[in-house]
Amino acid sequence: MKRSELRSGPGAQWPSQAQGKARCLLPSAFCRLSLRGQAMIEFAVMGSVALLALTMLIQMGLRMNYQQEIQQDAFRQAMRIAQNEGDNESQAIQYNAFRNRRTPNPSEGVGVMPRVLTQGNATVTWGEWLTYLNQSRDSQPRIIVNLDDQSEREFRSEDFIDVANQPLVRRITKDLTGSGKIQQNNFKSTLASDTTESTTMELSNGASLTSSVDTNIRYNW
Repeated sequence: MKRSELRSGPGAQWPSQAQGKARCLLPSAFCRLSLRGQAMIEFAVMGSVALLALTMLIQMGLRMNYQQEIQQDAFRQAMRIAQNEGDNESQAIQYNAFRNRRTPNPSEGVGVMPRVLTQGNATVTWGEWLTYLNQSRDSQPRIIVNLDDQSEREFRSEDFIDVANQPLVRRITKDLTGSGKIQQNNFKSTLASDTTESTTMELSNGASLTSSVDTNIRYNW
């Protein structure tokens, strides 16, 4: 086969170019539709994966932000209370904060899943005074537990002497109740979801704290 014969006809190609291209046995119009359909399917699949990855990334970022926020808030509260302690008190504070936060979740549906419990704690000793100045209760370190800014309990270190080797929180119980309704009117649809989440926290010394958080969600489309 001569080189001149290859370049004489319309659309003729060199052997290397012809062998490198994929051949379509269907008419050219169907070949173009097939390539477009394949591109749309790939875009739909990869787009769904990208959206899922973005949602998970946002969820992880919010959880880390919530954790840092509650940790810093516990430190500020402990420092404020320790500063206001009297000269005859220990001026040592252990502040424990617990919050129920809602974070975006792809499997959450209309928002009736339980909230995520985040916690932070800090211990601050203010000034030059040492703990246990005398045998009085006021000279012992103060232990404060706060749950959702609704229930706060204050203890002294002697309240945990019998359970010193146990964690502060023994048990956490959550009770989730909710209702949902979908209403359609002409060309409009409304979805309403109301949930109430009650949290009961039992400490190692037998004390308990409770809180209740309401969530109201409305969707219109």
